[in-house]
Amino acid sequence: MCGIFGYIGRNAKNVPVDEIKRLLYHRGPDDNESVVLEDAAFIHTRLSIIDLSPKGRQPMSNADQTLWIVYNGEIYNYIELKQELSGYPFLTSTDTEVILAAYEKWGEKFITRLRGMFSFGLYDSRKNKLICAVDRFGIKPFYYFMDQEKFIFSSEIKPLQAAGVSLEPDDKTIYDYMVYGLLQHNSRTFFKNINQLRPAQYMVYKKGSLNVSQYWDLSEEEDKNDQCLVSCAELADEKLKESIALHLRSDVEYGLSLSSGLDSNILRCMISELMNSNKRLQCFSFCYTGTVYDECSCFREDSDEIGIRYNKSNITSKNLFYDLPEIIRVQEGPIGGAGIYAFWHNMKLASDRGIKVILNGQGADEIFCGYKYYYENWLAEIYEKGDTTLLQKEISLFNQRHETDFVYPGKDFEQLVLSCKDNIAAKASDGTSLNAHGYLSDEFLRRNKQAPIQFPHKFKSNTKNAMYTDLFYKKIPKLLRFQDKCSMCWGVEVRVPFLDHVLVENIFPFPVKVLLSDGETKSLLRQVSLKYKDAINSLYSKRIKKYMPTPQREWLKYELVEQVKELISSSVLHDRGYIDKHLLMSEYDSYTRQELLTNSFFIWKFINLEFIFRVFFKKDNF
Repeated sequence: MCGIFGYIGRNAKNVPVDEIKRLLYHRGPDDNESVVLEDAAFIHTRLSIIDLSPKGRQPMSNADQTLWIVYNGEIYNYIELKQELSGYPFLTSTDTEVILAAYEKWGEKFITRLRGMFSFGLYDSRKNKLICAVDRFGIKPFYYFMDQEKFIFSSEIKPLQAAGVSLEPDDKTIYDYMVYGLLQHNSRTFFKNINQLRPAQYMVYKKGSLNVSQYWDLSEEEDKNDQCLVSCAELADEKLKESIALHLRSDVEYGLSLSSGLDSNILRCMISELMNSNKRLQCFSFCYTGTVYDECSCFREDSDEIGIRYNKSNITSKNLFYDLPEIIRVQEGPIGGAGIYAFWHNMKLASDRGIKVILNGQGADEIFCGYKYYYENWLAEIYEKGDTTLLQKEISLFNQRHETDFVYPGKDFEQLVLSCKDNIAAKASDGTSLNAHGYLSDEFLRRNKQAPIQFPHKFKSNTKNAMYTDLFYKKIPKLLRFQDKCSMCWGVEVRVPFLDHVLVENIFPFPVKVLLSDGETKSLLRQVSLKYKDAINSLYSKRIKKYMPTPQREWLKYELVEQVKELISSSVLHDRGYIDKHLLMSEYDSYTRQELLTNSFFIWKFINLEFIFRVFFKKDNF
């Protein structure tokens, strides 16, 4: 895991190499190197994970130095690929050199053979072209800028600024965020003219021309309706173990990001089966001590006895406004909520403990149907098919599991069906919308109004379409950006075994009735977990898990009121014409006075965007 930078253009020799190394140091504190060619410059900072020797240093070239690569990530099947490339004169044990060899043998099609997380720039001087790509889910970031004179890319945006790219706000991105709650849903960023490669994309830059293509997508294959829950669970168990085994390939110690939820605990049990029995697995959790959201109160105090070493970060609202400007600087965009703030602290703890690799359960909700609104989509599907007997049964089970009181026929259920057709606004895990509120200025809205965003509807099932949209547009892209920046700022690599493309290709075609059943989300993964029931329960004195897993609403409604009001009163966004701070203050006052704990995202969006402007769009910002 590393920091990468590349510059193609006549002024390559003027690239501020030392400054860019400084800006990328946190992503690769173990080593750094650069190479400057006639019309190209490449810089790499290294976090040593596989082949810790100096031979793994980048930028790396082939034997005659006609190919150069800077690469960030892990190719988990590099050992198997190396066997297929046995004729190549390998000099290292790295996965980086395997990429060079694969390109020499298979050309650009080699990308489809890679199994892992990656972003890279590969320069072929013989053909005077640059080939860049990211993995199938966009786990590793790749930002770029292009004009008539140059093409620049990097793992982060700040090095682009150091190379001469001006940072200006991208109002279209701001509009989508403030109006629809969307982040990372397209190639734009919060910075005008700075774009990013999207999941499963590769591009070729040659002679000032740029061609972007997609090399992979989920199949429109029909559901495997002949499969039952038990047989599907057996296949899911097999493929998940296979993915985890590959994700454990490392020459350094690894740990696990652990909550009281099902996803990370299945990882814990499977990792324990696969790892050396003499080792204790380092587990890291964040805790909202003294609140109803405190998952750490679930864990047994004698966790060492069951083969783990438990580490926890205690999270409060006390330093949130002090820390947010730095986190925004790291993230180069908004963060998703208090959970991301907690994850940032947890990755610092992992770094302090000397851990360089953390496995994480990201993606399980999206591929195993873990969100409540997936089940609501499933109810809407049954309704549209006209199967009233099944619908009555499923509504009853859903009500029992989720403490709702939907009735068919009934007005509330009709509203539910209509809400499932909203394919634009992002949703919180409890299904509430993250769309706009009334404090945006009329001028900003008028200037940036555009046709409604249309996300793909590739599948016959609306539930599958919701899953697909979350995987590639609404949820996973932003969650991966949050975790990459939060971990890499402390020199920690996060791996996500649930987002292995082979696993996803096997799970996604299963029928919805296997993924969701008896009113319960994530039915298939729950079936898999039965095999590990005793091992999962052995860690807990009790279990809690909430759809809204953080005290963010309480923080913004009670504890942080004065800080929020001060931020509104001195708002840069108001001065720049983006919002009306008087309307926002009125809306916020109303929010703090109401009795219920409702969605706080309207004020969270303002706080994040306000800090983005204060950090990046002032003359003294850098």
